[in-house]
Amino acid sequence: PTDLGRANVRSTTWSIHFDLPQSPRGQATLRLAFCGTHGGCNLEVLVNGKLTGETGELPSTSAMQRDGIRAYWVERPISFDAAVLKKGANVIQLHSRANSWAQGVMYDCVRLELNDGKP
Repeated sequence: PTDLGRANVRSTTWSIHFDLPQSPRGQATLRLAFCGTHGGCNLEVLVNGKLTGETGELPSTSAMQRDGIRAYWVERPISFDAAVLKKGANVIQLHSRANSWAQGVMYDCVRLELNDGKP
């Protein structure tokens, strides 16, 4: 019998690497948009190794089970002090604390916004 990896479920971390020409100031917002979520998944957001927020438990939207007629889109903004970012190399990590093979997310958009307070 095949267990489909159910006994081997592990948390997963996705890493986004990018460079900045200068150190930003003000407020940063990471907009996480999901076209599908399932199983009460929760994502932690780390910026350059520092925990900056989490999504909270995401609803089951039916899209991952291919039930598009009932599926819906979910967005979770994570705001943090832009000083966590630095000139040069940066990394944003999205850490899923899944504990079941049925938990997961399908990303629609990941967008980093900076508001330095200037008009």
